[in-house]
Amino acid sequence: MGKSLFWKGVVLGAVAGGALTMLDRDTRENAKSKCRETTESAKYYIKNPDEAVQQVKGVSLKVRTAAQQIGEDVAFLTTTIEDIKTKAIETREALNDPKSEVEVSEATLEGNVRNN
Repeated sequence: MGKSLFWKGVVLGAVAGGALTMLDRDTRENAKSKCRETTESAKYYIKNPDEAVQQVKGVSLKVRTAAQQIGEDVAFLTTTIEDIKTKAIETREALNDPKSEVEVSEATLEGNVRNN
């Protein structure tokens, strides 16, 4: 019984709030305008249902294309992140491995300085 009272209160509160907002002239005019637009749109689509179907198909195609593109982008980013991780591990291992350090002799440095 408590639930039914709760939902009755919610509905009554929503109705009361909606009625109070209609006291404002701008709100009433905006509501009238939106109702007229919706009515005209509904009449148009009732007379032209094929157009409504075409618009829904168009929006559906756009959504499907966007979702496919997002999937491809995520796959690319995943691959790129995996490549970066691999390179980071290889770089860390190379820096920690004393055998991979490059030894530069004084002669090599002196030769490079003379050539420049």
